Amino acid sequence: MFYALGIIVTLLALIVVWLVRLTAPLDAEYDLIAILDLLPPSERITFHISEDLRQMLGMMGYDQKQFSCANRNGAFQALEDIRALADSGKRLILHIVSHGSRNGLWIKSTDERIAWAELRQPLRSINEAQKRTLIVNLSSCFGLHGIRVAKRNRPFYGVIGPSVELEVPTARDLNRSFYTGMANGKPINVVVNEINAFAGDQVLFCITAGIYASPLRWMPLWISKPVLRIGVAVRHLLVRS
Repeated sequence: MFYALGIIVTLLALIVVWLVRLTAPLDAEYDLIAILDLLPPSERITFHISEDLRQMLGMMGYDQKQFSCANRNGAFQALEDIRALADSGKRLILHIVSHGSRNGLWIKSTDERIAWAELRQPLRSINEAQKRTLIVNLSSCFGLHGIRVAKRNRPFYGVIGPSVELEVPTARDLNRSFYTGMANGKPINVVVNEINAFAGDQVLFCITAGIYASPLRWMPLWISKPVLRIGVAVRHLLVRS
């Protein structure tokens, strides 16, 4: 009996340790926001998403660099250029502005598509270059589905984006709220939670590659959410103690 009890206690302890590690906040500071804009030139002018984002980031004191691409080749070349920035020592957030679907990004100018899986290697190169701290923020319809890239190899730390279609005014509002929260020193998950609380709905999601690659991915939400909350609560208790 005591032997079985010991095994149960050991397993529970291992599960707690795993959850605590899984829910660890990202301890990193960023010195560059790289904006990859895949919209047609006419929509860049009409929508002003990237331009407004750059102006806002500049006012907040963030260094930023925009890569505007009109086709697939340009997009992948831009990712190579962004990797070079990471190689030079920049620790960046990659912000992608694009049309999108559950299956990937859509370059409207040329009617070309980039499947999520095609982004795995380029993003992984950037992530490795900056010590696995890459955050990908997607201003695109169904941007959260970019987490599918993380089925293996963990090509980034985490993804931020909507799970449904995204309207242009909403995209601008989300960008403003997100980076304002970050500029105030708040952790990413706290910023996202505050945005959703203010909106009264789950308009923005953030998920780490570690969680997506874990067994929690296969659990229904009514199980996985409480499990993650337990991990966060235990982590807070350990920090306070």
